[in-house]
Amino acid sequence: MAALAAALFFARRAALEPGETADTEIFPGITYRVEPIDGPGSPVAHSVTVDMNHPGVRVTVSKPNARAERPFRLAPAEWKLRRGGYAVLLNGARYKPAGFLNSLPGRAVESVELVVGEGAAAGHRSISHLIGWDAEGRLHSPTERPAPEDAVFAAVHGIGLLSLLVYAGEIDPEAADPYFAERVINRTFIGINPETGVLMLFAFAKAREFEAAHYVRDRGAVYGGQLDSGSSTHLLLGRKSEGLPAYSGLRGWRPIASYIAIQSNEAHR
Repeated sequence: MAALAAALFFARRAALEPGETADTEIFPGITYRVEPIDGPGSPVAHSVTVDMNHPGVRVTVSKPNARAERPFRLAPAEWKLRRGGYAVLLNGARYKPAGFLNSLPGRAVESVELVVGEGAAAGHRSISHLIGWDAEGRLHSPTERPAPEDAVFAAVHGIGLLSLLVYAGEIDPEAADPYFAERVINRTFIGINPETGVLMLFAFAKAREFEAAHYVRDRGAVYGGQLDSGSSTHLLLGRKSEGLPAYSGLRGWRPIASYIAIQSNEAHR
């Protein structure tokens, strides 16, 4: 029975992973693209570009229970997408305790990096750069690490990054992860251009760290970095996405704790 369930899961995952796709406006102000990139393992980049100035778009981060020692509960990414009626969902920061036995739905976990959702903060400010935005969707340029208290206070929503692989439009070679940079794994990235008000969400299949970072930079990110990756990588589209099947995208097998969600007025009609 377990083998059958696993087979059905992987078959559905393969069926809902789009092939190469040109820029497609899946909701007003939200564009999706899938394309191969150079590198061993034939990596593929899934990217969502969001116009934060579009009146029908709102981007949020999951709100932590700031009073709890472990402020998030694990759940499948697609369940969170469906429950929220979101247009797009991307997994967020790393969580602990980690490991297979601790990655069961319903487990209470804490965030490793900083997470700010609806003004509530959790996770470790001391190790985090913060990509944040205010209630009007204005993106704030990431500041030094640790994220200053005033930057955390000013962000209604935000996500912490251990390092900024893309800084001021350039690749920072000193920001590489010394343990996983060369591994060919699935990866989750976020990028922003504060001047144009564009936010970008990325999920890479079978990519090394700097292959992903260069793609994020080349897509126009001025600042960007990596979120929880590997089997936690999820970038999923909602049920009314234009031109693509409902719930398509790139998905891992682990449940997720925090997440970034894009809300569209069109998704609720």
